[in-house]
Amino acid sequence: MCDTENVFSIEITGIFILGAIVGSFLNVLALRFGFTETARERSACMSCQAPLSWVDLVPVLSYLLLRGRCRRCGSMVSLQYPLVELGTAGIFLMTFVMAPPFTSVWQYAGFVALLAFWAAFILILITDLRHTLIPLPFAYALIVAAVLVRILQALALHDLATLLDAGFGAAIFGGGIALIVYLTRG
Repeated sequence: MCDTENVFSIEITGIFILGAIVGSFLNVLALRFGFTETARERSACMSCQAPLSWVDLVPVLSYLLLRGRCRRCGSMVSLQYPLVELGTAGIFLMTFVMAPPFTSVWQYAGFVALLAFWAAFILILITDLRHTLIPLPFAYALIVAAVLVRILQALALHDLATLLDAGFGAAIFGGGIALIVYLTRG
């Protein structure tokens, strides 16, 4: 195995681990953002409220080792946790594999912005599925990430037409949303 294959394997492993960690954080945001009645700094079991140690918080691995149960009370832990962690890791990994080689800082920054876009998208998805609503800060994060991706792609490609296409698409999509809000009166 040559050195470039080793580096690529390390990058793939790193992106997968990063995705799992981000997925774990997205689970916390989806559960706590605007919905908690008490402020808690540490994660705790949903059933017995026992604080979780760092060993219990390792993405996917802790769930598997504990067989999906709380270490203290033995209650079942939602399958949402490992699914979101694995899903986020998989999307991050696919984004990395499909990305062209990074030849400029703009491409690298665009890749990071694209990961932020996917994270915001996943956060909106799991929050909507769990609470049947989408908090506006999550929607704003998605929009900002999408705009950043397009700007950074235009800078990387030295092509302003990319921004014009994005602006046209945003105007059509935004107009459709505005029409829905108008017709349904909010």
